[in-house]
Amino acid sequence: MFLLLFPAAWAGDKGLFVSPTTGVPVSSVWGVFVGISKYKQADLNLTYADQDAKALYDFFAAQFEGQVPADHFRLLTNEKATRRDILKVLAEVLNLAMDQDLVVLGLSMHGLWDQSGQNLYFVAHDTNPNELWDRGLSQADVMNMIAHSRARKIVILLDTCNSGGFGSSGTLLAMKNVNTADVNRLLSAIGRSQDGIAVITSSSAAERSQEGQKFCGGHGAFTCALLEGLKGGADTNRNGLMEVRELFDYVYRDVKQNTGGVQNPNIDGRYDSGLPLVAVARAAEPQAGKKVDVDLGGSPQDSATYVPPDTSDYDKLLEQSKAHAAEQKKAEEARKLYLAKLEEAWGKVVQITDTLKSVQGTKDKRITVVRKFLSEFPQDNPRQGEVEGLIQQIEGEREPEPATSPSNRTSSGKAGIEWVYSQPAKLYFAKTETTVAQYRACVNAGFCSSQGLTMPYWNGKNQPDWAKYCNWDKPGREDHPINCVDWNQATAFCKWSGGRLPSEAEWFLEASNKSSRQYPWGDQKVTCKYAIWGDGERTDGCGKDSTWPVCSKVVGNSVSGLCDMSGNVGELTSSWVDSLCVVVRGGSWSDDYPEFMRALLRSWRASTYRFYFYGFRCGRSFQTTKIEQQPEQELPAQMEPNKASAVWSDPNSGLTWQAMPPANGMQWEAAKSYCSNLTLGGYSDWRLPSISELRSLVRGCSATETGGSCKVTENCRSLSCCKDPCGGCSNKGGPGAGGHYWPSVLPKLPNVDEWWFWSSSSYEVYTDTAWGVGFGNGYVRGYNKGYEIFVRCVR
Repeated sequence: MFLLLFPAAWAGDKGLFVSPTTGVPVSSVWGVFVGISKYKQADLNLTYADQDAKALYDFFAAQFEGQVPADHFRLLTNEKATRRDILKVLAEVLNLAMDQDLVVLGLSMHGLWDQSGQNLYFVAHDTNPNELWDRGLSQADVMNMIAHSRARKIVILLDTCNSGGFGSSGTLLAMKNVNTADVNRLLSAIGRSQDGIAVITSSSAAERSQEGQKFCGGHGAFTCALLEGLKGGADTNRNGLMEVRELFDYVYRDVKQNTGGVQNPNIDGRYDSGLPLVAVARAAEPQAGKKVDVDLGGSPQDSATYVPPDTSDYDKLLEQSKAHAAEQKKAEEARKLYLAKLEEAWGKVVQITDTLKSVQGTKDKRITVVRKFLSEFPQDNPRQGEVEGLIQQIEGEREPEPATSPSNRTSSGKAGIEWVYSQPAKLYFAKTETTVAQYRACVNAGFCSSQGLTMPYWNGKNQPDWAKYCNWDKPGREDHPINCVDWNQATAFCKWSGGRLPSEAEWFLEASNKSSRQYPWGDQKVTCKYAIWGDGERTDGCGKDSTWPVCSKVVGNSVSGLCDMSGNVGELTSSWVDSLCVVVRGGSWSDDYPEFMRALLRSWRASTYRFYFYGFRCGRSFQTTKIEQQPEQELPAQMEPNKASAVWSDPNSGLTWQAMPPANGMQWEAAKSYCSNLTLGGYSDWRLPSISELRSLVRGCSATETGGSCKVTENCRSLSCCKDPCGGCSNKGGPGAGGHYWPSVLPKLPNVDEWWFWSSSSYEVYTDTAWGVGFGNGYVRGYNKGYEIFVRCVR
């Protein structure tokens, strides 16, 4: 049984209570509490899970009654806690919670590893433990929703109940059950994955959590101690706030004492020890100077005389609260001024975008103006929805491709693949998922393998029960997507077709139209009108119990006209989770939950597995070789050498650059602000370049020039992209002034030997680091955003 408590990050100028260590308030509170004691499969039943969840729900609902709306707290127990309902409620609450809010998520249920022992699943009411991948709530589901929520301050409280009863059926005996050591190892990794996460487990490795009537009338020992502590028992510093560290200290002592030392809670992670979960009323103090006998549980002579504590600390807190009220008033006045400026700026944005609407070649400029408005007014922007709608409207307008861009459509000449150019991803995609006929052409050419295409394979063995769903040997399915292929077979076909598997980032940019759509077709509800899926009400595959011919649902096409990006088959990508598993994007014909059709959905599988609900589509880069460099125009003669007073247009990329950057380095955030506020050469739409744009300036170092063997680009921002040589060339051997690796027409900054420049591209995982280029030797690498390095703006 699992109990997880997730308080969100908070920031704001007023709140229900304030962290004594950081001074940051909590503005509102949300909660989802799930407890399952009665399962659809009865041999999974638990005793106290539903009571644990309800007790937490009752506590928080009562604690904040009259302070937050009642519907901020949700309770799902037993038959109401299906996978579908849990995901729906979690998504709703995590999407509604704001940055400054506290979110409490309590899950009290079984946990199981899948048969591979690689993926942890929470067992919902309707989960079949023999097919966890189909009905289980995976750790990835939960963590993915948390990662995309505004919540960032997280406390995880885990109560692991006795799992000995899991093995009552023969199939479950073969499964690797979750034990405390496994869970502790998993949660420790989560706790250390980023700042702000505290992980508290009910027991240490190899211990079993105790439960029974003796614990608060029917709870686990850990849950009982947690409830008593939250109600005020753990407020050892008597400041009226229940802080994370003092709550753990209380629970640790209480559980250890009440279980005779056989159960010892544990805490891990990088967190604010003073993080408040609730505010509690302080007990009334005895009158000063009056002796009070306190029973210490022994004989009369063991009694002690109570001495009231010094209350000067409370006086200080009172003064602080008064000062805080004054700050609130100032903040409210500042917000009124902020909103007035916001509305003035929005009026100008609307005017500019409307004026330029009929002017060709201004589409990107209009979008830049709108995005600049967002960057200048990022907090509590009431125009957020209109801004996103305007960006989507502009992106959806048709405009002739510039001369330097690829044409929208072409044909590869192999197997009749139609390539479609994706403006969001800057990549060609095959319009359809690879069909049986297309893959057969590759096999007939002797380049692709047909081995295993008639038999699904996973968990180390063939799966003959599902062979009927493989399309390769089924008559009449030549125009269906090829399935039951592994990652190497997909990679080989794409290479033969003149392309490659797209990365998951490229796939997502097209499927979501740069995060502006929930599904490839938009935000409309998932139905068989838009996608081939399980429907949830009838046989999978919209009633056919199989895939459909590709492009059967063209109304569900993506923004660039790609078919079946969600539905029919999930699509393998070139992105890896680890050395064994590759990322798969898009839902399939056998998925019967709308959440699986979202562009945001991310899953992964071992590269050697062959699933009947997975296939692939290929991508192809516009430039597969280096740019043929054009003669570089000279800079204006009137440029003042030591000032950022000139611009230079690169004939190869079409980008316009700041010719002379500032003479001093600056931190990453300051660099972004500098560029967005720059007015130069009659332009005001300057910005910090992406890593792909910054690399387009490299000259004379073949590995890191555009199209070189270094794989770091805007769509490949992880450390794994550095496997190919990104280390640059010899020091000061480039064609630029002073031996730098940039165009020879650009000047050298006086008295500086090594030029390191920022890009706007953060690492894919380590968000405190951004990619940059060292033009002294042409290398591509990451820099901590707190470093001070140089900046050259682009437009």
